[in-house]
Amino acid sequence: MLLERVKSARVIARSSKRVAGTLLCVFEGVRDGFVADALSLEGLAVSKGAACRAGLAEASPSLLAMGVTDALARTATRISFGSPLARIDTEHLVSTLERVLSI
Repeated sequence: MLLERVKSARVIARSSKRVAGTLLCVFEGVRDGFVADALSLEGLAVSKGAACRAGLAEASPSLLAMGVTDALARTATRISFGSPLARIDTEHLVSTLERVLSI
């Protein structure tokens, strides 16, 4: 649902096993930190950057090593969900992303 509706989004390690309830996304054509700041203001549980670099201004070395460009890595937004994840949580995230990215 996210990738179909938010064309600028890319999920990091999409096909890998990941920690349940978390999602790391980067966003094409968006300034550093914008998505994380906007989603946080909307009450969603997010943080800037990969877990090992959360809140720091520079791009995550882990993302860079995975082939993510510096500019894209700086848009990294870690999104956390409660358990169990409900479809309504996903819909709220996606509709909020659509709204804030259309500004």
